[in-house]
Amino acid sequence: MPRRPLAAALSLLLLPLALGAQVGRTTYAADGEGRLVTGDAAASQEISRVEAILFQNGGLELALLKGRNRWVFMGSWTGDPAGGSVGIRLDEAFDRAAEATGRLYFDRNAVDRARFSGSNRDGRFEFGFEGRSAGDGGPTAAGEVTTTRNGEGSVRVDTVSYDVNRARVRLYRNGRAQLRLWGAQLVTIDGRWTGNLDAATVRISVPEWEGEDADLRGTVSLSRRNGWDRVTLEGPTAWGPFKLGFEGRSAALEYDNSGPLVNSLEKTMRGTGTLSVTGRPTEDLSLVRIHLKRNWEAVIQVQGVRERAAFQGSWLQRGQEPKLTLTAATSTLGRGTAGTGTLEMQSDERWRTLTLSGTSAAGDWRLTFRATDGARLLFDPGDTGAPPLVTELASEQPGTGTFQLPIPNAPPRAVRRVRVTLLPNQDAAIAILEGDTTGTLTGRWSPGDRPGRVAVVVTGGTLKGWRGNGRIDFSDALALTRVSLEGRMLTMRTGLSFTAQGAPPR
Repeated sequence: MPRRPLAAALSLLLLPLALGAQVGRTTYAADGEGRLVTGDAAASQEISRVEAILFQNGGLELALLKGRNRWVFMGSWTGDPAGGSVGIRLDEAFDRAAEATGRLYFDRNAVDRARFSGSNRDGRFEFGFEGRSAGDGGPTAAGEVTTTRNGEGSVRVDTVSYDVNRARVRLYRNGRAQLRLWGAQLVTIDGRWTGNLDAATVRISVPEWEGEDADLRGTVSLSRRNGWDRVTLEGPTAWGPFKLGFEGRSAALEYDNSGPLVNSLEKTMRGTGTLSVTGRPTEDLSLVRIHLKRNWEAVIQVQGVRERAAFQGSWLQRGQEPKLTLTAATSTLGRGTAGTGTLEMQSDERWRTLTLSGTSAAGDWRLTFRATDGARLLFDPGDTGAPPLVTELASEQPGTGTFQLPIPNAPPRAVRRVRVTLLPNQDAAIAILEGDTTGTLTGRWSPGDRPGRVAVVVTGGTLKGWRGNGRIDFSDALALTRVSLEGRMLTMRTGLSFTAQGAPPR
């Protein structure tokens, strides 16, 4: 009998294994809201659908989709899908070798939630996804509760506390429990429940939270009319003590009507608006950039006919209207600028109107803006070659420069090191640290006439009698590059000129 070639023999041996790997698989899919962040947070992409294939041999194929775009990740999974979640490990991302870990959460045959993070040779990447509920059932079903209610509550983790105004409780037949709360943050908690749905309360326990061990325990108070009335949960986590309390205030919602959830936002819009101080319009606005960060910091940059301004503060989610709290500003409003406002969302990636108001040294102020279409801010950090708009700066650099003494015919003194400090309240300090003369000039600063520059007015310091103005230039990395000041000291002309070591030519 002739021998079969080795390759043919191997193909026959491997064929059953390949067929088995394809047949023994389960597919989970869901539409929802997600974001894929790549390149060390340099770029992000909205994701509207997730499809996960779990092979019986432990293999995993995970596809992220948005319109006609599709990103596929390969790896493996561990755990029991019937328990509501599995751990995942990815070894291929963007057609390159990668290392990433995460977890998939399931609701029957759908992806309820997905998280993973890792890196390849192009940098770090991370992904978060929340599946969209197709619709909540009635307040109670046979052996099951799935109900969403509006109400009031709070979540506290260690020393950080935030409000929530909507909650969904799911108690599954197999003993799995899931809590999802909306408000300042979206919180999803998976655990187990025990007890009897005919009783007044059931107990819930959570052994893991945010990918780490936890020991959370609490209760759900049941209601014949609304499914549940009250939820409590507390205990230790890897992030610190955890405490949750929520009380339903509305009837059971027929469906999950939470609207688009804003996790972060970085969008510049063109439109029309005004900045008014003490009731009088002082500036017509044409462009506004909103940057709501994942750590709940907020930066609002404004461009008008004459003024470029930046506001800093924090934000909280309130349905489709993120609420803003401002604590600092770089603008002509002056010291002590503070305020609050509302951002009306058009979708989870675009906003429609911005309303801000507050107080400052210049008086009560109000800013209104209505967006028409997307645009790019002239000093937008996303623009190629444009450094970020300065809101504060602390940079010390060696270099070469001169300080002109207010003495007729006196040669300028050498300057070899300078430190510039710009505070969010617009105080400025320029310190000559090394040279033939040392000292500090103090005053005020404001946005300059182009990106990478601020204007300075000197009003005092250790060099008595110094009065003047000028500019400070900095690099994309917010490092000092140049200082150019002119002024008078004891009625005589004086000045400071400095170029940092390694600064590009003018």
